[in-house]
Amino acid sequence: KGNNVNLFMKRLTLLPLCVVMLFSASLFAGSPSSKNAESSNAVFSTNLADPAAEDSAKRLYKYLTDVYGKKIITGQMENAWNDDCNMLERVYSDTSKYPALMGFDFMNYTGASGMVNHQTERAIKFWNGQDWNGKKIADNAHGIVAFCWHWRNPMGTNGPADSFRANEIAFRIPYDTENDTWNVNSRAYKKLVADLNKIATELLKLQKAGVPGILLHLSKTCSPADDGKLPFD
Repeated sequence: KGNNVNLFMKRLTLLPLCVVMLFSASLFAGSPSSKNAESSNAVFSTNLADPAAEDSAKRLYKYLTDVYGKKIITGQMENAWNDDCNMLERVYSDTSKYPALMGFDFMNYTGASGMVNHQTERAIKFWNGQDWNGKKIADNAHGIVAFCWHWRNPMGTNGPADSFRANEIAFRIPYDTENDTWNVNSRAYKKLVADLNKIATELLKLQKAGVPGILLHLSKTCSPADDGKLPFD
């Protein structure tokens, strides 16, 4: 209690599925395109699940529901395993436009590899219409930011054991499905919570910077292994 995980769960506004983060004015030059988009009869709730959602989250949700089935939002995934590869500028150099959406990954914020990423900082800059060096690339505009987390083995060591692929690791979630209880005294549980704290800290940085958001997806430590077994004890 009182740690970042609980604070995150209480304060962070999460949108339902799909994309993350908001723009408040116009998008980057890679604006949504209606070409080849098919109309849809899908019905969406006009309200977010959280009645206390911030206005920025509400505006993004409204925008996404407005364009659903009508337009395509152009975007690019960051090369999260190598910060030296600048995918934002690579898109611009090839198209003379910046993407309206950038995807980021918390993959290297946990694990034993010791790799350092700047995904949070880059996401904040993109939201503020800047490139990774802080140069303004869009006036009166915010970028749409998406985040995922390829969760590495909480108890891994550097090498293959540090993988985020369930079929490559021996980690099992310390949860008793029969008794519906967590093994809170286990090393695995403490490592798992420590990882959650790290990512909660990064999400709070985004919130404090005025960037509302959700996780696109959480992968793979908690996915079924190739043998069909879930990573539970």
